[in-house]
Amino acid sequence: MLLLYKFRDDEYGVAVSTEIILLMMILVFGVIAGNVSLRDAVNQEAGDTGLAINNINQSYSYAGNTIVGVGTVSGSEFIDLSDVNDGADTAGSAPAGLSVVAPAATSEG
Repeated sequence: MLLLYKFRDDEYGVAVSTEIILLMMILVFGVIAGNVSLRDAVNQEAGDTGLAINNINQSYSYAGNTIVGVGTVSGSEFIDLSDVNDGADTAGSAPAGLSVVAPAATSEG
C-alpha cells in the first residue's frame, strides 16, 4: 500500500499543462484530418458500389443442343436493355449521383 501512495505523490516527469495542451491540439488536428479522409473514402466507395450495381448485365443465353437419336433442346436468349442512368465508370472521376461542387459566391450590392 505504501508503494501506491508513493506513485500517487510522485511528481517526477509530470508534464506541464502547456505540453498537455500542445499534445491534445496535435491529437485533435490529426483526428479531424483522419475523419475527413475517411469520409471521402467512404463516399467514393459508396458511389463506386452504386455504379457497380447499376452496370450489372442481366443478359444470358444458351445454345440449343441436339443429341442424335434422343432429341433436340432449343436455346434461349435474354438481352438486358439500357436503363436511364447506365454509363461507363471512368477511373478517377467523381462517384455517380454525388455532387462535389461548392456553390459559387454571389455578391449582393
